[in-house]
Order: sequence, then structure tokens, then C-alpha cells
Amino acid sequence: MTVEIGDVVRAVAQISMPDEVDAVNVWDFLRYDTEGTDPTNGQVSTAMAQALIDIYGEIQPDLSDLVTVVSTKNYQLGWDGGTWVVERLLGEEAVGVQGGSAGEMLPHGVAGLINLVTPFSRRYGRKYIPGLNEGAIVDGIFSANPVLDLVAMAAEYLADHVFQSVYLLKATTLGNDGAHRLFTGYGASGTPAYQRRRKPGVGS
Repeated sequence: MTVEIGDVVRAVAQISMPDEVDAVNVWDFLRYDTEGTDPTNGQVSTAMAQALIDIYGEIQPDLSDLVTVVSTKNYQLGWDGGTWVVERLLGEEAVGVQGGSAGEMLPHGVAGLINLVTPFSRRYGRKYIPGLNEGAIVDGIFSANPVLDLVAMAAEYLADHVFQSVYLLKATTLGNDGAHRLFTGYGASGTPAYQRRRKPGVGS
């Protein structure tokens, strides 16, 4: 099977952390090229994994070495019955990004926060990034390097993800009206964010 122009795909990153705790991040993409021949599920799934390797590579120096982004489960989504639903599994791929900062992780629930914006005030995105090293916080706020790396992480997500030389995935947000809108800007918070981790596939 193939992924067509305008299809929405979702990568659910599987993150292993200390104390046998697992976390997930959810990343949505839109196929945005105009190539006449559609890529296969496997080609898209591989491209999504590479996108996550590039995205998490930006924050890798700040992640505790006790944390690993192990893999991604990739899905195609569709709008049905007034909600976004999973239509099919595209594939499960290795990511294998291990934190590069030796030492303990910040407490579970404490995360870095990237903010993503669209031209529409009510359409925005937030990504909570768990697993940062405890040394990332000084006097209650993130030091400069982790913030800069969170910004670079957001920029990488919004970059053009070209694969097979001709196909393109772009970061998107999904509206409750069935529409998807591309992100147009990004930033990161210097204040630690807090999010209760949810079951896989829920939240970001």
C-alpha cells in the first residue's frame, strides 16, 4: 500500500527511562510533495524514523544517558466520524538515540517544552520532552544550552523531511474540524514544564 499526497502520518516515539518507566512523544506529518508516484508504506515509515533520529539528535547532548529513544510506531491517520483515527500501521522502526549526558535524569514528569505556532491563534502545538539530565536546570530554570537545543529540535521538526529524493513530509497540527495546518514558527521555554506521562499514543 502507499501514502498519497495530503495524507497525514503519525510517529509515536517510544522512550525508555529509569525505574522501568516508558514515555511517548507524538509527531504528526503531512505528505506535501507533488510527485505523481506514491511512496510505499515502508518508504514513508523509514523516512519518519530518520526524521525522529534527526529531531532527537538535536537534544541528545542534554538527555541523561539513562534515557533512550528506542523506536517509533508509525501510523496513517484519517478523519472519520468527526475525529482523527488510525487507519493503519505503516511500520515500527528503530530510532536508537541514547542520551549523551552522564548522570541522573530530572524527576519523571519534568520536561522541556517546545511551542509550535500556526497562522491561526487557536491552532498550535506543544511537545513535552522528557529525560533531560538533572544538570540542565540551574536555579530553577534551564541553562542556555538545553534551551538552544530545544529550539534546534523544534526547528528540525519543522524542516523539510525529504526522502527517496522526491517525496516530502512536513510537520502539521490536526484540527478538531478535520483540517490540518502546517506549523509556521517555533520556540522553547526556559522554565521546566510538568506533564503526567500518559499511556502510549496519547498526548505528546
